[in-house]
Amino acid sequence: QHTPLDQAHIYIIDNGSSDIDVEQILRIGKSLFADKFTYHRFEENKGFAIACNKGAKLAQQDGHEFIFLLNNDTLVTSNWLPPLLQALEEPKVEAVGPLLLYPDDKTVQHVGVSFDPLSVGHIYSGFPAHHPLVLKKRYLHYITGAAFLIKTKFFMKLGMLCEKYLNGLEDIDLCCSISNRGCFVRVVPESIIYHHESKSDGRHDRDDESFKIFALRHPGYVRDDPHIAKKDGYIPSLTKELQYYLALPRDKSDQYTKALSSHFSPQACEKLLEKEPLWTEGYELLAKYYDE
Repeated sequence: QHTPLDQAHIYIIDNGSSDIDVEQILRIGKSLFADKFTYHRFEENKGFAIACNKGAKLAQQDGHEFIFLLNNDTLVTSNWLPPLLQALEEPKVEAVGPLLLYPDDKTVQHVGVSFDPLSVGHIYSGFPAHHPLVLKKRYLHYITGAAFLIKTKFFMKLGMLCEKYLNGLEDIDLCCSISNRGCFVRVVPESIIYHHESKSDGRHDRDDESFKIFALRHPGYVRDDPHIAKKDGYIPSLTKELQYYLALPRDKSDQYTKALSSHFSPQACEKLLEKEPLWTEGYELLAKYYDE
């Protein structure tokens, strides 16, 4: 609906899907995109990397300058493509992605990747969509492959996605290859796509194996999130289970709490939480208020 078909060709790679028949896909694809549509089916699930690489090879054969990887649980919005193409012209920026929101249109799903040896998360996931830290321009080392624009020649030069993985860390691995060349990736908040996130069956079945593969391939990887957190005034922290999270400095938390201490208003508390989503005491105050 929002894709300029004079500039694009749609490649659908079917990874052994059982929830729709081939004839239906072909019929819908041709009716929507006419000759701007190519369908390829694997009879069994080959995984994210092999499927994306197959689509990329088809796009390369057809002479397309750019490749845009897009998950099947997404919805694009108006004017999603031009800001991405513009950002890809910036020096040393070799791949870009949109701001990914949850379908509620209000909440961030992805504006960068939080990554450590134990888990993968998303920077500022759950923040309000129009929060200043979400809209801030950043040069990153990692973004998700769920919606990922890159020049075809450069993608091929990198060796495409590593096919040793199966539905996990392929995109992080590719971003590592980009950063190893002294380049960056970016999230472009002017481009918005809705993402339902990890709805495919078996999405995380082989995460442990993927982390082992990554550790061997990229032992000296760089983390973005602690540096971003410190610059934005947060404290990078770990739980007892070594799970990474961001914390609001105690003085700021006390400042917000004190502002509501004399006369508590749920509306004022909600406004403060919109301004500062990591103010955990605010959620506790709201919960206590509504319990009473």
